[in-house]
Amino acid sequence: MLHKCVDAPAPPRRDTAALAIQGSLAMPMSLSCHCGASRILATGNPLMHAYCHCQGCRELTGASVVATSTWRSGDLGVAPNSRPLGEYLHATQQMSRHFCTGCGDVMFLVNALGMRAVPHALLEHACQGSVPALYAPVMHLHYAQRRVDVLDDLPKYLERAGGPRHGVAAAMAGIVATRAAADAVRERIGGDARRA
Repeated sequence: MLHKCVDAPAPPRRDTAALAIQGSLAMPMSLSCHCGASRILATGNPLMHAYCHCQGCRELTGASVVATSTWRSGDLGVAPNSRPLGEYLHATQQMSRHFCTGCGDVMFLVNALGMRAVPHALLEHACQGSVPALYAPVMHLHYAQRRVDVLDDLPKYLERAGGPRHGVAAAMAGIVATRAAADAVRERIGGDARRA
């Protein structure tokens, strides 16, 4: 059984199966494009909710940073009776964009690991302009490739989740630079004292 967004009826341009937000995240979720001709169906739990700053996502969506929820390939696909999706393979990244051939709405991206990332713009369509709290991003990925700085308290991983983080790396670089500057000053003072 598919459910609609909490406290938000499905917009008229959407199919009647909206977003499974009430209750468990594992409930099936159907999302449609802007024109309603293309639909995707998610049957499992998303793996993560994140802001992605990688070059591939930026180039495939045209955005400086992309908020996404990501599923395993077997848990998200084109819904039955949907218009077939178009596919664009990125020229240099191992990524692709899958989109409605009618309105051009991006339905999902496939990353180099084969995971399917649904842009939150699609969730916003289904929920009349806001992403439910259950799907809110909890981290930044590929922050080393960012084009804009983001001021929030979420962890900012330089590349993938679980790797080095932005704040930690910057702090370590500052400590190293401070020690190097202090060593240079000590050397100069020591050198000047020996000459006197």
